[in-house]
Amino acid sequence: MKARTPFVEGARISNTKLLLPIISLAVLALAGFAGSEPREQMSLTFLTSHNVSDKKAGFSEPSGLSQTSDGGFWSVSDNATQLYRIDGSGKGLRTDKRLISSGLEGIAEDAERKRLLAVKEDTTEIFVIQGDKLRTIALSSLVGADQLTRHLSNGGNDGLEGITVEPDTGTVFVLKERSPSLLIEISADLTTIRRVIQLSGENGFAPASGSAPNFDVSGITWDARRKGFWIVSDTGRAVFFFRARDLYAQGWALLQAHGDTFRAVENAEGVALGPDGTLLHVVTDDKEHSRFLTYRID
Repeated sequence: MKARTPFVEGARISNTKLLLPIISLAVLALAGFAGSEPREQMSLTFLTSHNVSDKKAGFSEPSGLSQTSDGGFWSVSDNATQLYRIDGSGKGLRTDKRLISSGLEGIAEDAERKRLLAVKEDTTEIFVIQGDKLRTIALSSLVGADQLTRHLSNGGNDGLEGITVEPDTGTVFVLKERSPSLLIEISADLTTIRRVIQLSGENGFAPASGSAPNFDVSGITWDARRKGFWIVSDTGRAVFFFRARDLYAQGWALLQAHGDTFRAVENAEGVALGPDGTLLHVVTDDKEHSRFLTYRID
């Protein structure tokens, strides 16, 4: 991705009008939010949902999701210090033996550079995992961190929530949850903050339900096929595709089947693509009811 002039300040979240979802008893096509700029025709269809929680393994607060090079997924659980592997079906779970840290909120595999990257919310740190070696990097220590000074001063629960990697260049992108929500672009060597982009109503981000002041972003993954980011919102109960070429988002309400009807997906915390880029997977943090959901991208 070509470097652009750093952009931090957006404006207030706009009152973006929503289209009603198209519902049938067999499938659910989620209509995109109205009012955005011209875009590719794209829709999401709900396919499956199943419980992914495993109390015995300590996997009860899923907080991130990332595709692995073998077709499965990495995940973390906010309450646990381990990493987790989920198989390609989203059902089989096993615990990685490496102990990292509790409070992790996102994970990404960088296969080209043979490393895993994770973020911790309250300390705004990136964890770099290479084999049995572990190091931490505070965002405040990076060149260009002055762009973030006033946005990270509050710390607490509005810190880092997601991480992804653009594999061709190794460029790393992390999400700041809210107050304000930010997409932060970092060099592959993790030394420099290149850009800070505010995510707000002005570039297409708005809640499908809930109030705009409480809107957050909670998980991210890079889409090499479509050249952009899939980003989920916990409080907004929505998923967005954020186009890299013009930094504008198309959004859908996140819904799942419940009997003969559909209901909003709550507590979406991680998102990842399937191997061929046709399936979108979302993981929720619902304690013993945490779900692994699959949607088809059309």
